[in-house]
Amino acid sequence: MSRGKKGISDALRVRHIVFTREQGIDPNIDKDGLDKLSIHLERFAVLKSYRGQGVGKLITEYAINYCRKKGLKEMCLKLKANNTIKK
Repeated sequence: MSRGKKGISDALRVRHIVFTREQGIDPNIDKDGLDKLSIHLERFAVLKSYRGQGVGKLITEYAINYCRKKGLKEMCLKLKANNTIKK
């Protein structure tokens, strides 16, 4: 995972590809204007070419470990009902 301005730019590019192009979500819904200031993981996406390889699991595990290190006791994970897991 990349950090800083490049990381934010990369994440926004991936989110645009997955949420706007693939899923048809209005880009105005995805952007709250707080990405540069926040440490929250509100939405994450995996490009098609990386799906089914455990990338989403790695991102989720990273987020859980990050929260634990920060002393957070509770997390909430939501996903779209049409999400599928490749087997």
